[in-house]
Amino acid sequence: MRNNTALDRLRAHIARHNRYVAWLSLFTTIAAAGSWALLYFVACWFVLLALSIAGPADTRMPPLFPHMFVGLATGLCLFAWFLQWRWPDQFPRDRKPVWEIILDFLLVVPRMTLAIWGTIRAWQHLNTRELSLAVRLLQRIEREETLPMQSVPIEIADAASRLKIVFALQVTELIDARKIEDGLVLVLRGEKARALCRDFVRLGVR
Repeated sequence: MRNNTALDRLRAHIARHNRYVAWLSLFTTIAAAGSWALLYFVACWFVLLALSIAGPADTRMPPLFPHMFVGLATGLCLFAWFLQWRWPDQFPRDRKPVWEIILDFLLVVPRMTLAIWGTIRAWQHLNTRELSLAVRLLQRIEREETLPMQSVPIEIADAASRLKIVFALQVTELIDARKIEDGLVLVLRGEKARALCRDFVRLGVR
């Protein structure tokens, strides 16, 4: 027999989540780097074409062009970050003004670049004590179906640990925060989260 506790399953669940985050971060980084390289190639081609039309046949790239490209790319990334900071909740709409459509095309690569850091932030690490507290919180939510947010400090007294654990459980798709008349409550996200809460002993065949 070997124990298959809720703590073991939660640790394995977070490990699977982190592997997914790692692969997604790598894919996003490669896609962003490839997109910037493609944009640089296209920009070089247009500059050489414009210079060849306006000047002699032995046209060369301006020495400052790479610096100008990097400066423009940095400016676009900062602008995309400002828009995301200023309007963090941008819901899809059926109709957009022309200038928003132009911005969507202009900022697609900068937003992809910013998404790398957003993806990396989804990486979660809980030590053994925090995992135990997280399991206890999940088991209480399972018993009571919903747990008012103001009751969470009863399970996790330390504010920093409480914030870290609740965020980790939300990011790994085990709990949701829902708004009701009396305020926010925590609920389990599905049967997978409910099954994770239960302790049982598994028989192993050697």
